[in-house]
Amino acid sequence: MPTCKELQCERTNQVCRQSFVGHFFCQEKATCNNVTCPAGQTCDLRVEEDCADDCAMKPICIPLKLSCVNFTCPQGEECRIRNWQTPNIPYCHILNTTCPENEKYTHTTCCELTCQRRELFCDTEICADRPKCTCNKGFYRRKDGKCVKKELCD
Repeated sequence: MPTCKELQCERTNQVCRQSFVGHFFCQEKATCNNVTCPAGQTCDLRVEEDCADDCAMKPICIPLKLSCVNFTCPQGEECRIRNWQTPNIPYCHILNTTCPENEKYTHTTCCELTCQRRELFCDTEICADRPKCTCNKGFYRRKDGKCVKKELCD
């Protein structure tokens, strides 16, 4: 059975997709080009909530506050819509998932351990609730930003 690496879609407006049961198929790319939404709403590409197989992105109208239209992210990040925890909330997603030495890219709601704060402190009001590079287990973030073993904290 071919995978999307082997399956070449014939038309440029098609994309290879994999169904939940492992089938690969070509499908037209969804766009918002011909969608007109009511005032206060914008078009966004979403997967239908009750979809179980061969799920495709479909254009739907959503309120502006639940979209990335008026949501600005810093350079190196892009706006995405959260589908977990608090659904349909825009957030900034870091595009570069390569982390420095002794760090891993992960989603966390906890502030990481530092040389100054060695107890795990969780407060979603203070801690960033988004994917980011964090120190590996057994490492602490030093003032210079590097993740080091406890012995190298000064």
